[in-house]
Amino acid sequence: MCGVAGYPTDHREPWIDDNGFLRVQTGAAHRTRAAVEHDLQIASAFTVNGLHKTIWDARAAADIDREIWVPLINRLTSIVAALAVLVSDVTQSETVVFAERINTLLAPCQVFAEEESAVAWLQSIET
Repeated sequence: MCGVAGYPTDHREPWIDDNGFLRVQTGAAHRTRAAVEHDLQIASAFTVNGLHKTIWDARAAADIDREIWVPLINRLTSIVAALAVLVSDVTQSETVVFAERINTLLAPCQVFAEEESAVAWLQSIET
């Protein structure tokens, strides 16, 4: 469901979109380690044939437990070939810092305010 801001505000379990990208949608509700580990388990099931270019829609993620970052980083390299993170003015600032560190250390990762730009960037990435 799209909120007043024009982007999805409900959580949705990971799925593969029409471009073949793995999609993860973090909702506005408080995100816990258990919820993130659940999503990582589902996302891992999509990677049996290889890593995926991934879009993480964190535009509604104003409140995320700090304890989620470690399991996320530990599993990321087994799931993600490249990561586009969608952010908004309510996105928790740690999410942007996380994306910058991923780009430096683990996989190509960029932050975007617009979904079209994120899709175009992922399509340009050679994997």
